[in-house]
Amino acid sequence: MHILVIADHLTCMAFSLGGIDTRTVKARKDAVAALEYAQNSPEIGLVLITERIADSVRPEVNEIVFKLHKPLVVEIPDTEGPLPDRPSARELMVSLMRT
Repeated sequence: MHILVIADHLTCMAFSLGGIDTRTVKARKDAVAALEYAQNSPEIGLVLITERIADSVRPEVNEIVFKLHKPLVVEIPDTEGPLPDRPSARELMVSLMRT
């Protein structure tokens, strides 16, 4: 299983230092293309996408998460930090365990 990071330039650079495949997004069309690439690649099992970029392609992200179930999509903060009014990863995990 491979990991793909879909993010801004700085976030991608940080992950690529660890040998993780990245796709830098500058416009919505770049994010859509990166998600399509991830969906069509049998090797990619996990997509890490920054919250801001995920918000710009919310219908596509929701389709993968709620309908297709592959690859697993996890939203992460970018270099500017988490978006306001977003639950933290810890809060999300606790809420999942309670249900």
